[in-house]
Amino acid sequence: MNLDVPPQRREARALLQVPNRADSKRDFAKVASVCDRAPEQWRRACYQGIGTYVSGVTARDPAEGTRLCSLGAPRYRPFCFVGLVKNFIDVTANTDD
Repeated sequence: MNLDVPPQRREARALLQVPNRADSKRDFAKVASVCDRAPEQWRRACYQGIGTYVSGVTARDPAEGTRLCSLGAPRYRPFCFVGLVKNFIDVTANTDD
């Protein structure tokens, strides 16, 4: 663990990884429920992590990604979509574009 990183950043990074660790046979409703129990200030980061994970699991399929992100709490779904789309862009980015 890099102790030069402020504790708040370390916690946010850890919560971005929750979906990878909480995956229960790709039951994303269950994964979202783990994020729903995170401290309020970290739920957005946790949901963003779900979106990143969903992007990889669905091989960047927009329709399936949308369906899976929609399984979470309505208040935090937008952050799942942020993670989903950011990963679409980062994974498919090409320096020639």
